[in-house]
Amino acid sequence: MKVLIVEDTDRKAIEVRTALDAALGEDSLLVDRARSFIAATRRLQQETYDLLILDLVLPIRDDEIPVDHGGKQVLSEMLAGTDCRRASHIICLTEYEQIAGILKDEVEKNLVHVVIYKESDPRWRDALVAKAKYVHQRLAEAEKFPAQYDRDVAIVTSSPLVELREITKLPGRYIGEYHQTDALYYYPTTWTRTDGRLLSVIACAAPTMGMTAACATALKVIERWRPRFLVMTGIAAGTKKEQNFGDILVAEAAYDYGSGKIAENADGSRVFIPSPNQFRIDSGLHALIQRWEREQLQMDAIKKSWYKDVATSPRMFSGVLASGAAVVQSQELVDEILRTSRKVVGLEMEAYAIFHAAHLASLPRPRVLVAKSISDFADRDKNDDWQQYAAFTSARFVYEFFTNATELQLGHPGPVA
Repeated sequence: MKVLIVEDTDRKAIEVRTALDAALGEDSLLVDRARSFIAATRRLQQETYDLLILDLVLPIRDDEIPVDHGGKQVLSEMLAGTDCRRASHIICLTEYEQIAGILKDEVEKNLVHVVIYKESDPRWRDALVAKAKYVHQRLAEAEKFPAQYDRDVAIVTSSPLVELREITKLPGRYIGEYHQTDALYYYPTTWTRTDGRLLSVIACAAPTMGMTAACATALKVIERWRPRFLVMTGIAAGTKKEQNFGDILVAEAAYDYGSGKIAENADGSRVFIPSPNQFRIDSGLHALIQRWEREQLQMDAIKKSWYKDVATSPRMFSGVLASGAAVVQSQELVDEILRTSRKVVGLEMEAYAIFHAAHLASLPRPRVLVAKSISDFADRDKNDDWQQYAAFTSARFVYEFFTNATELQLGHPGPVA
């Protein structure tokens, strides 16, 4: 259990630490201490604590004279949630009942526990220990019983300018909310399914392209929002002659084509020996995707939603997506990748990372759907002309899939007419 003791008096801080160690055991605690407002806010900017024990009369800086509003400022900064992370549980431990009374409304509104400290009265110690034991028990229970899902769908893109923009054009209301601790803008919205159920959706973009940024962003999204489905939309390079710009590629599996071993031949020339590890789509989701591919469901609806006339509806292909660290403009490399896996339907830079993030996440883990659309064919003619259309068909496919696939146990009932 992570504890922050904000107390400028050494004697009182030692008493608090001794009481906690005796009740819970020193080995079960990670305890930090701050002596002033500045020191406390710096700690709270860097760490998330399970329990904060806060003296209300504190100096602003270390070695200064304590002031009545020092602890209140710490509390205000933390509850504002701008720079400081809120501790899960807060105890204000003070010997000044008048100051505690001034904070009564703010304390009650924010579920902050106040304990009056008197050196000669052991009841403060009993109250402190009881709260600490409660927090410790809740943490132990949380390890046994994982968190519940909180959102139906979380969408991660690799580009805010092209791919995320097309997500925010979908039906719904999208207002960006900046989260300081994640350093990400999140766009929450609600989609209405054809059976009337409402889906809770959250969308964001990774700060840069590539597997590292995608994996880190996806893990942040999973831990904060607990989605049932982790989705990635965006653009990819096609690999098949029968494919066209805007066609949608849904990953049955994904792998990192740069994973393997670099060795030397007998003549000293360098050779790359592939050794890819694949992540596969959930079996139930796979069956549903196969039906959508077989019947080419909602492809005409996607065509009609585009603001320009297009000659034909996009098509959907399911198969393997090969992820790599670099943008590819080489038919030779495409052919080399296809020789190692004939089922590759597209090349891109993040799908493997999205699957990997879900695999690494704590319970409950999301199911993964990666749906990217073709903007080029990774050859010498590669350009950006089709990026917006590809980002659109990818985003619209995900919307059509989740609002029409009523087989998925998602959402909650909408308002009764």
